[in-house]
Amino acid sequence: KKKNGTILLTVPFIWALHEEPHDYFRYTEYSLRTLFTAKHCRILSIKKQGSFPSTICMLAMDYALELIRRKNAYSLFGLISSPFLLVLSYTCLVLDIVFPSRTIFLNYVILAKKI
Repeated sequence: KKKNGTILLTVPFIWALHEEPHDYFRYTEYSLRTLFTAKHCRILSIKKQGSFPSTICMLAMDYALELIRRKNAYSLFGLISSPFLLVLSYTCLVLDIVFPSRTIFLNYVILAKKI
């Protein structure tokens, strides 16, 4: 509501369920532009974070954590794979640059100003 206020916001795009049971929406760049414009905001920047490699790695890491939480035989697989996936996640930062994707990414970062 504050005039001339600035907002920095990040929203998930491709991500496993989170903050359950309150994971209601996944916003696209187009819906974000519509929402911010309707609230009299000027978008200064919308950036995508991640690409195909980091998205696949993040989903695999989330799945490993899910396995660990099961407290059964699969937990061991999750524990064993976690260090490998952690190293892979840093490798994916470079792979995202080499293999960019326009449509598969982790989230948006939006910077907007109230007008």
